[in-house]
Amino acid sequence: MHICYNIQSFHKLDLNPLTPLPTVSFGNNLTLCAEGIGSVMLLLPDGKEWLLEDVLFLPKCTVNLFSVKQIVNSGGKVSFENQKCAVYKDQKLLYESPPNSFMDYITAETKPGPYTLINFAPYTVPLHKQYTANK
Repeated sequence: MHICYNIQSFHKLDLNPLTPLPTVSFGNNLTLCAEGIGSVMLLLPDGKEWLLEDVLFLPKCTVNLFSVKQIVNSGGKVSFENQKCAVYKDQKLLYESPPNSFMDYITAETKPGPYTLINFAPYTVPLHKQYTANK
C-alpha cells in the first residue's frame, strides 16, 4: 500500500473505516498501525497531477512510500530500465524519472489540503472526567 505520514497531504481521509486498518511491517522489524486511509494528490515535475487512492495514513512513519505492487495490481505499469523509472497508467506515460537519477525515488510533491475527513469521530471526554470537571 502507498503510505503518507502528513495528514495535510490527504484530499480525503477516513479515520474510522468500516474495515480494519492494516499493520505495516518494515525491514527493521518495526511495525506501525495505520490510523486512516484516503487519497493523496501528487504534483509531478511536469505539472501533471496524479491522484493516489487507498493511501494509508501512518503519522509515525518518517517518509512517504509509493507501492509499485499497488500500481501494477490496479492495471498500471512500472518499469525500471535504462537507469530510469517509468510509471504508466491507462497505457500512457504518467511519470519518468530523469536519466541516471535514483531509480527508487519518484520526484513529486504532495498537493497540500484541504482534506475531507470521512467517518471522523470527534474526541469525547470520558464521562467521569466531565462529571468531575462540573463539580
